[in-house]
Amino acid sequence: TKLAAAVLNDPRIQSHFRRGGLQWHTASSTTKAVVLLRHVAERLHGWLGPQFGSRAPPSASLDEAGLCTWIQSAAMKYGRPLVVLDNATDLQLVAAIAGAGVHVLVTTREQHVAAAGGARVIEVECVDEATARKILAGAAGLQGGGGGEAALPEQAVAVLAMCGSAAVQLLVVHA
Repeated sequence: TKLAAAVLNDPRIQSHFRRGGLQWHTASSTTKAVVLLRHVAERLHGWLGPQFGSRAPPSASLDEAGLCTWIQSAAMKYGRPLVVLDNATDLQLVAAIAGAGVHVLVTTREQHVAAAGGARVIEVECVDEATARKILAGAAGLQGGGGGEAALPEQAVAVLAMCGSAAVQLLVVHA
């Protein structure tokens, strides 16, 4: 999630996708493909209107295939957006958005989900314990202790050890 956010905030990425736009969608186990595609289409319509004049919004009666066609048509005419699908767990969801003619960046902990849309999978390793401590302490608003190491309560250190230094998961709990 943090890496995807850094990509989305990079000025080079923002410049490259200035025509089609940038979108962020958080997936959940209950997210339906048609709902996600409708959100993508509606945001794309909202992005295109001010830049290129009127384009009819996607009809409320469009199904998954119709929404994909609408998105593909808009993307071909005006520019393909970059859609971040964060925390994806559903193969069909990733395949649906990948089939809509947009650039997709998927964050997931499940390699088979990332590969669902025919994507190139880039594995990101977990951080070391010292880095995990600094991330967690920073998110909690704690100052570093002696030697620059983050000062964490004993209980937080125990939880960090149980999570295998998965600071990102702990940050989700913290949020």
